[in-house]
Amino acid sequence: MIIIKKILFVELETSLEECIRRNRTENRLKHKPLKRHIEVSEREILETAETLQLNSQYQPNELHHYFKINNTNLSAEEAAKQIQNKINKIEKGHTHV
Repeated sequence: MIIIKKILFVELETSLEECIRRNRTENRLKHKPLKRHIEVSEREILETAETLQLNSQYQPNELHHYFKINNTNLSAEEAAKQIQNKINKIEKGHTHV
């Protein structure tokens, strides 16, 4: 028996300002020990933003099931719901959604 699975690649992006704000949240500091050095962590975020492109500008051609979410104004639950909705559409055979 052959089982074929579809993979959904999800890209999350947020504004630089929101990234810095989230960097200071209690949850982030609790679960990511390296972020506890806030000044160093924020400097790394800013330097990285200046020198690297972290998010794609276009959908990569090689990825058939690709979903990009700007989660600047979304909660984790809202972003997860969007991802689940996308998965449901793919599973129903809607391949170009």
